[in-house]
Amino acid sequence: MFLLYADESGTPGGADQEHFVLAGFSVFERSAHWLSLELDKIAAIFNPQDPHAVELHGAPRLRGEAFGGSLIKSCA
Repeated sequence: MFLLYADESGTPGGADQEHFVLAGFSVFERSAHWLSLELDKIAAIFNPQDPHAVELHGAPRLRGEAFGGSLIKSCA
């Protein structure tokens, strides 16, 4: 069995948006546990005390933002 995930960004036909993105991926069920462990490691970079409170959104990370300030300051 495969686990499926899909997400969207933007509004279809939105006058103020140039793009609408719909993306997804599938993971074989026995790989999901290992994928979760790796994502937890990434989340711990941003919040070591509570990695499960982290939502891994791409846009803030691309802007260099972390929790309460700059990602560069947080990792220094």
